[in-house]
Amino acid sequence: MKSTPTDPPTIVLGVTGSIAAFKAADLTSKLRQRNFTVNVIMTDAATKLVCPQTFFTLSQQPVITSLWDSPAWQPTHISLAERASLLVIAPASADIIAKLAQGIADDALSTFAISHTGPFLVFPAMNPRMWTNLATQENVQTLIRRGIQVVEPASGHVACGESGQGRFPEVPQILDYICAKMALLNISLPKELVAKPPKVVISAGPTREAVDPVRFLSNKSTGKMGFALANAAAVIGCEVVLIAGPVELATPLRVRRINVVTAAEMKNAVTSEFENADLVIMSAAVADYRPSQVYEQKIHKSGDMNLHLERTEDILLSLKDMKKENQRVVGFAAETENVEQSARSKMERKGLDMIVSNDVSRPDIGFASSENEVTIYMPGEEPIPVPKQSKTNIATSIFEVIFSKFFSK
Repeated sequence: MKSTPTDPPTIVLGVTGSIAAFKAADLTSKLRQRNFTVNVIMTDAATKLVCPQTFFTLSQQPVITSLWDSPAWQPTHISLAERASLLVIAPASADIIAKLAQGIADDALSTFAISHTGPFLVFPAMNPRMWTNLATQENVQTLIRRGIQVVEPASGHVACGESGQGRFPEVPQILDYICAKMALLNISLPKELVAKPPKVVISAGPTREAVDPVRFLSNKSTGKMGFALANAAAVIGCEVVLIAGPVELATPLRVRRINVVTAAEMKNAVTSEFENADLVIMSAAVADYRPSQVYEQKIHKSGDMNLHLERTEDILLSLKDMKKENQRVVGFAAETENVEQSARSKMERKGLDMIVSNDVSRPDIGFASSENEVTIYMPGEEPIPVPKQSKTNIATSIFEVIFSKFFSK
């Protein structure tokens, strides 16, 4: 039965015989919490590691473990393929990757995969030597050439006791990646972009300016919007550099992260990456002022205190003179009043191609919230309002405008 427009989107989650299969149970639960319908297909090896009943309970959907599970006239893998929005194999073993590359369809998962014509994500997890084996790498490249997104495994300690690349990424990282992929299914991207994605540099989070060894000046930024932008850009296929202030957020998958603390450090990092960037998005809340003197010892209470502040260098303004004709720079404006006037003034003064503004006086959006509501401004054009929704969806909407305006021929 095909899904209707009012049904939650359907994700088919393939689980294979990697020791990381137990983490797929957590992923199933979290996808359900995001209002996705999750249909799980397990290989025989996966059932030896995790009981199918676990996935049945968490997904509230029948779990497919065999080609012969369906009592209906139409094979399960065919009926499911008609309503699946996305196929995710997580974890993906070396065995399933080899089957996909060779077109082998000898079990429920590999047979479904060969009948699936929609978006497809693969998250490998295996022993580091298996991952680096030439056969595995050639199989991975075959999948990539066919348009399947293969997200490389993380590096670190693996279950067999070895260390290296092959570790299953953390579930929140995978969840964010999948959610961004689902959001991107609702927008159209220029064909030129898909063929040759740009290099994108994104700044995110606050900066901190030391007062003494204990205290600092900062702001309420959590970096969530910037990290959502970096995640979306990575899912699109861009080369992404994320310059992050001091925040407690996991690095999005397929993103190179540069950590900074002060405004000066952020300026140096942005300047260093700017020359080779096609697109720069400055979503960071950079401190406008810093103490003119940083005390070497902790300041003890002794009545009132006067703190003299000096301006930090304006990073966006400094990019104005460095910018090449084919580069695009997007700024953010967190405002509390006269939002459009302030945003347009900042855009003109700093020579921006676009500015994204939001009203941070509202408690339901902005800093620390998982949702946002923004307006996009461009020189000489009408504002583009983006209604309140998750920051993941906001990020994809912003990229839809950026790519349609600046990167489509």
